[in-house]
Amino acid sequence: MTASTLGTILIALALVGTIASIVALAKRHPLTETLWGVTSGAVLGAMLVLLAALLRSDYRLVYVAANTSNALGQVYKAAALWAGQEGTNLFWCFVTLMVVGLLLRRRERMPAEDGLLAGAAAMLMVVCFGLLALAVVKSPFEVHTPAPADGRGLNPLLENPWMVVHPPVLFVGYSLLFVPLALALVSTWRRDQQWLEPARYYTMWGWLFLGAGQMLGAYWAYITLGWGGFWAWDPVENSSLVPWMVSTALLHGFIVQRRGGTCGPLNYWLATATAVLIIYGAYLTRSGVLADFSVHSFGDLGEAYNNVWIALLALPIVAAVVVWGARRPPAIDKPIHPSVFWLWVGLWVLIGMTILIWLGMSMPLLTQLFGGEGKAVEQSYYNKSQTLMFIVSTVTLLAHLRPRGGATWAALLATGLVATIVLGLLMKPEVALLMRVGLLVCAAVSGALVAAALQFTFAGWRANMPRQAGAGLVHAGVAVLVLGALFSVNGERHQRVELQVGGSAPTNWGELSFGAPSEDTRDRLQLPLTLGGREKVSLFFNTPMGLMRHPVIWSHLWGDVYIAPEAFSDDSLTSTLTRGEAGTLGTVNVTFEAFEVGSDHGAGGHGSMSGAMRAGARLKVEEGGESGEVTPALELTVDGTKSVPVEWRGKTFELIELDVDHRAVTIRLDDPTQADKGPKLSVQIASKPGIWLVWLGTLVLLAGGLLGLSRPRSVQRETNQPVPASEISV
Repeated sequence: MTASTLGTILIALALVGTIASIVALAKRHPLTETLWGVTSGAVLGAMLVLLAALLRSDYRLVYVAANTSNALGQVYKAAALWAGQEGTNLFWCFVTLMVVGLLLRRRERMPAEDGLLAGAAAMLMVVCFGLLALAVVKSPFEVHTPAPADGRGLNPLLENPWMVVHPPVLFVGYSLLFVPLALALVSTWRRDQQWLEPARYYTMWGWLFLGAGQMLGAYWAYITLGWGGFWAWDPVENSSLVPWMVSTALLHGFIVQRRGGTCGPLNYWLATATAVLIIYGAYLTRSGVLADFSVHSFGDLGEAYNNVWIALLALPIVAAVVVWGARRPPAIDKPIHPSVFWLWVGLWVLIGMTILIWLGMSMPLLTQLFGGEGKAVEQSYYNKSQTLMFIVSTVTLLAHLRPRGGATWAALLATGLVATIVLGLLMKPEVALLMRVGLLVCAAVSGALVAAALQFTFAGWRANMPRQAGAGLVHAGVAVLVLGALFSVNGERHQRVELQVGGSAPTNWGELSFGAPSEDTRDRLQLPLTLGGREKVSLFFNTPMGLMRHPVIWSHLWGDVYIAPEAFSDDSLTSTLTRGEAGTLGTVNVTFEAFEVGSDHGAGGHGSMSGAMRAGARLKVEEGGESGEVTPALELTVDGTKSVPVEWRGKTFELIELDVDHRAVTIRLDDPTQADKGPKLSVQIASKPGIWLVWLGTLVLLAGGLLGLSRPRSVQRETNQPVPASEISV
């Protein structure tokens, strides 16, 4: 039996098993766990069949040929299980089935919650059915003949240990965050409040996994992509951030509701929004809607596949509306308790922040829906709106914490002042006045929050209240993370350096030298760079997916020195320029003015082919008081891509690479008069002061979340009874 046949049979068996499990859970049938086990075993079996095909390079399967190659290491062949859409859906289904298993186990340990947990498990089995339906419509076991001798390979940027771990961690978080809605639906139908404590438990775990997954991805982007940042507000990045922020709001809503506040309806809809936004983000990522706007987006797999996603998206919305309409609890006209009033206000500010991010990430889709051309918002939209909203949310949090005593206020003022001074010294002089004021205020409140949150942590620790201690650590971690982002982004300084083999050049961070390049076993160029006596090796190589440039990083107590290779040339001068940027190639000053598509500008072209599509870079060139304009180009024909160089004053300009996404081009100048011709490396150097605070803040945040999983002293009380203010944590 072939892998394709066996895998298809197992998916069909799992599909039948999910239906049987849903019926059994609804009827509380004793065979429920057996049916769940059969379903889980079938999905696991299908995953193992696919994994075996990946490891042995069975290119008869389209999925294997599309995501692996002969040169790919075994670890990354295994990780290709979740590299493509079809494999990811199968893996996500398995993770969700494991969460169902956790619910069934809790059901055994807590008979009082039997009905609640059985209903929630049935809801999650419906999600599994939808994910398996995707695997039927677009199967990972699809075959093609004849089988190719080699596969397309994994994107080289994904050949990184962090990307082996990042997707599974995200999907565990997603699956766990389906549980709060499932519990809310069942509890609302039963008209009780039994869902609060178990929902908080699963929300907290989902929040932790989703947060950890995002930061794993952020760290991967920082050390791999070469642009020097860790968060680009990419729509696909935001598709995981938005449900994480809604789940954050839900955790705060649980606190208000436990205090006896009227937050029950809001929590119901926040639980709904969390699940809906997870599926919505998956749809944006996988439908091809964002293919032109995100480097992370998958391609379109067809109308039927997208329709299943739309059905999955509609399912929780319809279920929540129907249940709420049929079993809505009576309205309670009760004011918010004073002890959580500012927490309640901050909750709404957090919801506002989330809505603004959702609008930004959805703009390509929204502009298309309303008949226009799909457009994405600029990063400045996020930076400005989120800076303002973060300031407001931090002020409300400080008001909730109610710092008391002269020593406490002195600590808040000191940390706030230090953060403000540090950012003021780091900030670039060209920053506009209004933005400068906003960033300094953001640093001040973040610094104050560090002190207030740590005091809250110590108070909780002394009182043997781990939830309060954990809450304090979470908010201290957020503040430290924000300070790291403020310092590293606003204190960043750049320098472009060109190095010859065996040569060196002075930089703002010490002498940088370039050793002899070599090739590894996969024909990737290894570029040894030495800074401050410490050598690191950068990778530079061409792939069918484009030019790959791996950065190298020197870490110090103050921050990082980040070096990204831009261009490597054996015998000519090369530079990468963004639109509007000026640079120097030998004795020629070059400014990249604009892209030219379908035109034939520039003198001295070395020929062109009739009917070919041409994409060029219009350059303004100056040397010795004389200026001109040239447009070297790339011609796209049925036979491939051909370079069309341009001559000016005896020098030849050639377009090496055109990066539309980043509005950049790589230009090579061949100048016969240059005496120092030879292999040269052009690098971009950047300082990242305080970047380590981002990673430290993340670890502190996650540690606080783990502490927050402990049970409070009030756990034995009825969940709908008020809780003393001493047990309220944020």
